[in-house]
Amino acid sequence: MAYCVYNKRTEQTSRRNNVSHPNKHIREAIQYAQANGWRYDEGGKSHKKGTLYCSCGVCVKFVYGTPRNPEAHANQIRRAVDACPNRYPKSL
Repeated sequence: MAYCVYNKRTEQTSRRNNVSHPNKHIREAIQYAQANGWRYDEGGKSHKKGTLYCSCGVCVKFVYGTPRNPEAHANQIRRAVDACPNRYPKSL
């Protein structure tokens, strides 16, 4: 007998590389954050497309769906990831 067990964490992990944001710069910035240990939760109210959380749980960055300047918003996301005190080391 076969059955399927729904696991929200597994679904989030499998969707990690399939970030659905209309702008490619912001999509790449979200993938950069995920590569550095941040978690991305889609959904939100109003203009908020999703939220990024760092692994320490202290740093939070909102991702907007229609920012005025998408490239600048992507740079803000990358700067927030780089400024996180518990950032994973780039290389050892």
